[in-house]
Amino acid sequence: MLKSLLEYMGVDEGRVNFSWVSASEGGRFAELVGEVTEKVKQLGPNEGLIDKKAGCCGCQE
Repeated sequence: MLKSLLEYMGVDEGRVNFSWVSASEGGRFAELVGEVTEKVKQLGPNEGLIDKKAGCCGCQE
């Protein structure tokens, strides 16, 4: 169901990650954040969320 919702919203499922990390696993948390950050960088901009008419994400900037 989450995959369908992400697809509907235009979010690539590769941009969402769920992991269990306890409060005592700071090193593991930092490692996961680094992995996810690298993966999202490789994916590049999320084209599904870009407003083609506005030329950006649709924000008011």
